[in-house]
Amino acid sequence: MKMNPCMLISILALLVLRAASECVTHKDCRSAQSLCFDGYCLLATAVPGKCTTSADCRTQLSVMQNAGRGCRNNICYEIITNKLCTGHVSCDDAQVCIRNHCVPSVATSAKCHVGALCAAGQRCLGGICYEPLEPSRVLETDNSR
Repeated sequence: MKMNPCMLISILALLVLRAASECVTHKDCRSAQSLCFDGYCLLATAVPGKCTTSADCRTQLSVMQNAGRGCRNNICYEIITNKLCTGHVSCDDAQVCIRNHCVPSVATSAKCHVGALCAAGQRCLGGICYEPLEPSRVLETDNSR
């Protein structure tokens, strides 16, 4: 299969941009009130419980809700959401589904066709890939209202 040079450049640019903002552990996130899931830092809120590992933060809650919980600095956190999800289509248009939690998103410069070429954790809407909004940008948006 022969690939269009423009498409190859777009894919490489997407990979470079994606690698620049990637996190691996919760401590990689600048905001102390965020968790790292699927390579993205996501705004989170402290929930009851002390921990040494993320498994310590799981409760009798639904599996979906527990998927968004993690341990950071011996405190349990959960991704902030207004809705649980099973996939991007379960979320509002301005959101993506990460760890069964709908989170705010922002358009990237990457073009797509029904999810094709969007990176993991991203969603294709109107021919553009959307990714989770960085926690600092979520707070800026909330404070400007």
